[in-house]
Amino acid sequence: LFSRTASETNRELQDKEWNDKLNQQLDGFFKLLSGYFSSASSAKTLEYLIRRMKIHVFNVEQVITCALPYHSTAEFVKLVQLCNIDGTSFYWLQGVKEKGAAPPRDRLVTRCTHDGAFLSFVCEAAAQAASNKVCMRS
Repeated sequence: LFSRTASETNRELQDKEWNDKLNQQLDGFFKLLSGYFSSASSAKTLEYLIRRMKIHVFNVEQVITCALPYHSTAEFVKLVQLCNIDGTSFYWLQGVKEKGAAPPRDRLVTRCTHDGAFLSFVCEAAAQAASNKVCMRS
């Protein structure tokens, strides 16, 4: 992700196999980054990935999932504003994008009560994040 070769490669000119491999690498990276999302280093890393890998267009689901535990922060709002959320499962964050304000916790709870798939997604993401932290400490 951060090699000289990767920084000089245009993702849009690559084939499907190359992009699939890149998406796997990014997904793993976002899972690790999730615990550090609010740090300054994380912000710089995400800025680089937005500029070079266009994650705000091609990896919207993964990057917002990474940031979702920090939904009440300014960093989360900035990320949502940068991402192309139309046509994703996070389309309902359009208000965050337009208003520039973090979604209230009760809105997330309401979303979970009305959308079983989203509740399942949040639970799976939380379980996966918890298992990643356990594995990292081993």
